[in-house]
Amino acid sequence: MDAALIAVAGTLLGVVFTHWFQGRATERTAALARTEQLRQERISTYSAFAGAVVDYRHSQNDRWFRARQQPGSEEAEESRHASYRQRTAARQALFRVQLVCDDPEVRRLAEAAFVDSHCMHEAVDEADRAHRSERARRRSPRSSPPPRPASADRGAAVDLVAPVVVEPLRRRRCSECHRGPLERMIVEFNAPVCLDCADLGHLVFLRRGDTALTRRAREASTLWAVVVRHNRRRTRYERQGLLVEEAALAAAERACLADAEARAARRARDAVRRAALDAEITEVLRAEILRLFPPSRRTGPRRSPSTPRRRAADGWDARPRAARSTAARSPPRYEPPYGMSTRRTTPC
Repeated sequence: MDAALIAVAGTLLGVVFTHWFQGRATERTAALARTEQLRQERISTYSAFAGAVVDYRHSQNDRWFRARQQPGSEEAEESRHASYRQRTAARQALFRVQLVCDDPEVRRLAEAAFVDSHCMHEAVDEADRAHRSERARRRSPRSSPPPRPASADRGAAVDLVAPVVVEPLRRRRCSECHRGPLERMIVEFNAPVCLDCADLGHLVFLRRGDTALTRRAREASTLWAVVVRHNRRRTRYERQGLLVEEAALAAAERACLADAEARAARRARDAVRRAALDAEITEVLRAEILRLFPPSRRTGPRRSPSTPRRRAADGWDARPRAARSTAARSPPRYEPPYGMSTRRTTPC
């Protein structure tokens, strides 16, 4: 009787726990689905707003030029009406950004990009127009945000995606100015665009290789882009370097030259420290393995374990589990006593 009651109670308890775990799993799956859907919606909204602002800025430039060259003409009126249509599309895209974005900094940048593009046709001369266009381009979503201090939390704000510049493997021509072949280009709406038409022609190329120079040039540049090239053998895009402003690159080079000796000394100290940690880890691991697996009676010396792959800085410790796994990778060689042969012999 008692066994039956215990069995029934265990079954009921198992059903309750199973229902609870299934409910938790369902809620977690639904939350992940909602997060992924919101992420995809934000990517689509940001991309649409970027394209709308770029088109609006181009239409405003065309309106200003036609109004100065042919005032009152039919082409000037057509460009004015085209700018109105582009303004409506950009405003609709801005409303979508305000609905799906919960970061006030991103909303502020989007509104500033729209306002700067809206005021471009009010420029009084060429210098004023160029200044307004440059200001609108810097606040465009295709631009990178201003550098944050090193102490700022990298996960506190959402960084806008920097433009990606492609080094084409084939001969490509710009879809707007028809110049070519292009050494570097960006892809807008599945069409190649040269750097001058994309407002990136004033940037200089910084090849990869120097981490400190790349980081400092990117932080000092208000606009930068990533340069990639497609690797056919590996079927992927590989990073080649950055496009940064020339003044930012010069400032980064001066900073790297100023502390080159200090960085070299720090690398040397780190190498010595890592070598000492490797020796200490090897000795601790050898002692732990000898404690867990005492040496048997044999003539040959025990082979010392090899250096573990993970260092102490990565969180390795001398627990029995780590020692057992290392010993399993490097098992001791069995050596029979003197005079005993391991080869089978047959009688004569």
